[in-house]
Amino acid sequence: MGYMGFGLQKWIYTMKPRKPFKKGNKKPGYEANEFLNPQEFKPSGTSINDPESLEYKIKLSKKRIAFRHKAGRIYSVLIIAGILGVIVLIYMGISGYMSEFRENHNTVIILNTLEEENAMAVFIESGILHLKNSEIENAINNFKLALSIDPYNKTALYNITLAFSINCEINARNCEETFEYFERLKNLDEESVSEELEVRLVVIEEKIKRRRSE
Repeated sequence: MGYMGFGLQKWIYTMKPRKPFKKGNKKPGYEANEFLNPQEFKPSGTSINDPESLEYKIKLSKKRIAFRHKAGRIYSVLIIAGILGVIVLIYMGISGYMSEFRENHNTVIILNTLEEENAMAVFIESGILHLKNSEIENAINNFKLALSIDPYNKTALYNITLAFSINCEINARNCEETFEYFERLKNLDEESVSEELEVRLVVIEEKIKRRRSE
């Protein structure tokens, strides 16, 4: 549209005034004329002169979208595989650690067992040596140490019973312990009780009765 007259556009000075008291729904004022050329107000758009180029662009866009979907799936699979790999490594590490711990624990148990067996053998040998030298109290202490390692050791039970019987006969001590340990040895293995030990207990029992009667 061009400018007409005093710089006013045509649609402005062609407006007709309305009557002030005209009936109708319209409000008082001016009525605008319709545009002379409605074709001038078409929506703007991009004109495409080459349909093949448009089809190529659409295919290219589809390929890009498909590639992105595939890439996203691949990334997801890689992430899941990485997580599973980490879990497997952790599990293998824990399993290896537990196996090593069990082996070390078993080794420690074996070493402790060997040490205890060696210590018990030393205590028994030392007790027998003290018993032969008439060192009764020292012999009893060594046999007690051996029995603290293995309460069911027949050699230690036999020799401590013998040591108690000697101490009871000579010094009137450990008389009750003599019969107590004798019963333990007899219940454990009756064949381990020798005739000499049984005779000694009979003699000790008679001496105890005499002492009580006196």
